[in-house]
Amino acid sequence: AAAQGGSSKDRARSVLVIRRRGHREVANHDALLSGVAGVANKTHSLKVHEPKGTPLADQLSSFADADAVVAPHGAGLVLILAMRRGSVVFEFLPRDAVNLCYMLMAAKLDLEYRCMLPPGSTFRGRFNVDVAEVVRVFRDAMRMSGFLGVSAKL
Repeated sequence: AAAQGGSSKDRARSVLVIRRRGHREVANHDALLSGVAGVANKTHSLKVHEPKGTPLADQLSSFADADAVVAPHGAGLVLILAMRRGSVVFEFLPRDAVNLCYMLMAAKLDLEYRCMLPPGSTFRGRFNVDVAEVVRVFRDAMRMSGFLGVSAKL
């Protein structure tokens, strides 16, 4: 089951954006960061996470502290296991190798899951995301989870 943390009032609120290098790298990562920051800036701090060289305990802590994670598909997303119920997972899937394992995991953990298949994305390549579309979908997911006002969940 997903981690059970304290209320959002007694901990820092953050959005974790994963930066991959090489395979499945978001080429317009800086624009992505700006877009996500525009959604989260009044309620959450934005944290860029680069998994290479980061100790596992620190990675688990980053995921456990996050209300949302935005990331390209990759093995590191298994750390959504540390997230609290209702947290948001937004994944960019490569069009040539769609793997819905994290969607299924998010459903089992009661996480709010969204994904996007960016045009031109490949398992081994770099790709651009449509930042305006990311912002629209991310804002919706954050609202559904109650992080940007009243939750739409019953």
